[in-house]
Amino acid sequence: MICRDARFRFMKSVILAAAFSLFVTWQLAAAPNSPLQAQSAVTVTASSSGSDSVIPAEDPVLVKPLSEIATFQVDLGSLGVLELIKDPNPGAIGRFDELVLKKDRKAVSGISIFKTEGRQLVDVQIGAFTASGAKDIALTLDTGGTGGFVDILLLSKTGETISPIWEDDTIKGGRVSFQKGDSNHRPRFVVWSLNQNLASGKIASGTHVFEFDAGKMIEVGSDTSKADQ
Repeated sequence: MICRDARFRFMKSVILAAAFSLFVTWQLAAAPNSPLQAQSAVTVTASSSGSDSVIPAEDPVLVKPLSEIATFQVDLGSLGVLELIKDPNPGAIGRFDELVLKKDRKAVSGISIFKTEGRQLVDVQIGAFTASGAKDIALTLDTGGTGGFVDILLLSKTGETISPIWEDDTIKGGRVSFQKGDSNHRPRFVVWSLNQNLASGKIASGTHVFEFDAGKMIEVGSDTSKADQ
């Protein structure tokens, strides 16, 4: 009797897990402008070969974790080259990779801009958000675990260097995209996320839209569904 009850509980847990995964995928695919429907990508240069590669950004973190980015370089013109330097000795709490601004691609060392502090860099998006022709860089960092939580960081030119101007942490299923401006609005920075009702387990998608004005990030719109409905 005990063995039969144990088998029943195991099968029940497997069925519930599968149903939950299917529900999350359906919710994301159905939502307007959801990460599943976004086809944005960023071109980066791999330091190993010098060739260009495209990193897709259409898979929701909660459903399918993104792969860790091995390395990349971004040419920032007169500022230099931003390069990801991997931690050669990762420890038990993860790698402490570093973004370094070098004078050019051949430079051996440079100025430290940002450290991942144990998190994994899983997505990079580049867009002109803060000014026309700018190369603003959005980083998505996987915090680890199974909850699909990420931290998002936005880097932009400040004076004669590049530095973080905005950050949001522990975003469930987080995704970002740059959108070009038009006659009706400035360029926009869009953040997608998932909202979960802990009591019911239901999940819904949310969107937050930002513009840059007078040196500040301003939220100009949001569409956050209620997971309890």
